[in-house]
Amino acid sequence: MNKSIAMLVCAALAPFSLAQAAEKADLILFNGKVVTVDKDFSIKSAIAVKDGKILAVGGDEITKNYTAAKTVDLKGRTLIPGFMDTHVHPQALSHRDIDVPKAKSIVEIQQQLRVKAKELGPGEWITGSGWDEALLTEKRNITSKDLDVATPNNPVTLTRAGGHSSVGNSLALKAAGITKTTEDPKSGLIEHYADGEPNGIIRERSDLYRKLVPKDTWAQMKPGYEAKLHRYLSLGMTSIESATGSIDDEPVDQGGLADPGSELTFRRFQEMSKETEIPRIAMYTSYPGAER
Repeated sequence: MNKSIAMLVCAALAPFSLAQAAEKADLILFNGKVVTVDKDFSIKSAIAVKDGKILAVGGDEITKNYTAAKTVDLKGRTLIPGFMDTHVHPQALSHRDIDVPKAKSIVEIQQQLRVKAKELGPGEWITGSGWDEALLTEKRNITSKDLDVATPNNPVTLTRAGGHSSVGNSLALKAAGITKTTEDPKSGLIEHYADGEPNGIIRERSDLYRKLVPKDTWAQMKPGYEAKLHRYLSLGMTSIESATGSIDDEPVDQGGLADPGSELTFRRFQEMSKETEIPRIAMYTSYPGAER
């Protein structure tokens, strides 16, 4: 083969060779500000991803060296690594729950309670969590009287944001056996109105109410937990440390309980991770006691 023919063959094969050299990825994001968090906190413009792992980070060469079925033009926006929240209590809504955080006032909470009471019927417990007096229009704590107005025929307990306090209505107080003369429970505090009657708020011992609420099954709660964990991903939380968890569903002869209830456990986290996309999780384990 003479020199001219060889050059023509090389020129003809060049595009084919380049195409063959392009590595396949699942996703390419480009034309952005990619924060690499290397030792220099370099800012790149593109990234290639495959099987949930980063293949490469760089500039315009990424779109030349990699192909992907899905590409995203960041249009100058910033791309950062996922967050890790180091203390989360994943909570799912029970069929008994009202969506307390959506309410901006005590009036809106009362309206939610009326709707739920009609849905469940008289006598059924109504629950919920996440109220914060500082975020409510009224700028004060919720009391039993506020709850009684909306739900005179249903016991109610609503847990405050953070989980250290709960408020109940008069039916909840009656079910818990709490009266004007009831002493503060161990490690807890019962608050009172000016006339000495309990105002429904219990600090640090929400279990006085919660133990009276009929338990949901794991099957009832699982979809809600999956939805909550999946939502964390949409907020950029790719890893969490769950401060809610136990080993209660281990085999009974290996430290588990015959009835682990509907709470989050190590095995249940594992089960969900295999079935749907959730963040990576490190789980705090509630101490089960020396005997277990």
